[in-house]
Amino acid sequence: MITIKSEREIELMRHAGMLVSKMHQFIKPYIKEGISTYELDQLCEKFILENDAVPTCKDLKAILQLYVLVLMMLLYMVFLTRMRLFMTEISLQLML
Repeated sequence: MITIKSEREIELMRHAGMLVSKMHQFIKPYIKEGISTYELDQLCEKFILENDAVPTCKDLKAILQLYVLVLMMLLYMVFLTRMRLFMTEISLQLML
């Protein structure tokens, strides 16, 4: 589905793109052998916050864990529903 963006939304997207571009230029000198991705992440987060923006995709591991938990709960609910149907079916067959 195609969503038509308003002028305000387009301007916000333009601003976000420019900020990402500036962040890439900022982080380039730090990318070298021996620096960890954690350190790079911290530098980028500091840059983003200093530019009055909000870093996204923070704590991605927690988001994925929540997703897996919800998925497991849904699968368990499907399992229980199928078991209930199966048990009802067996009960009906035993009555015959």
